[in-house]
Amino acid sequence: MNCMNITPNSCPINLSNACQTLECGRQPHLAIKAGTHTPADYVGMYVNHHMWTDAHPVGVIVGTYGKTGIIVQPVTCTELEWAPEFHAGGFAAHCANNYDQRWAFTVDTSRPPIKMRLTRAMADGGDRVNVRPVRFHDNNF
Repeated sequence: MNCMNITPNSCPINLSNACQTLECGRQPHLAIKAGTHTPADYVGMYVNHHMWTDAHPVGVIVGTYGKTGIIVQPVTCTELEWAPEFHAGGFAAHCANNYDQRWAFTVDTSRPPIKMRLTRAMADGGDRVNVRPVRFHDNNF
């Protein structure tokens, strides 16, 4: 992931040096603990929940509270037209075009915001901060 290729017109994100922290593979809780960033640096970025090979968007960071708290507005995703190509193999079948999945993301203002904390427990539980929402279903697992 190269954050420098992203423009404000291509994705609604905060282009700060927090993006470079994510690019280096460090999660926000480490940068906050080190004192190099605050939760406000991540406003406009997204929280995604990763479960082994699958990923689901949680929401966009819209605000902060306290020392490590963030307020996340939920994001919904809709699968765009995509036809998986299955071939015999694997457990039952193998999806040849698994990485061709396409999703549309919208901020769901009908749902209440979620309060979360940028902590190690959040990262260990599978929630990660990213510059874009991520939805992926591994059809081969």
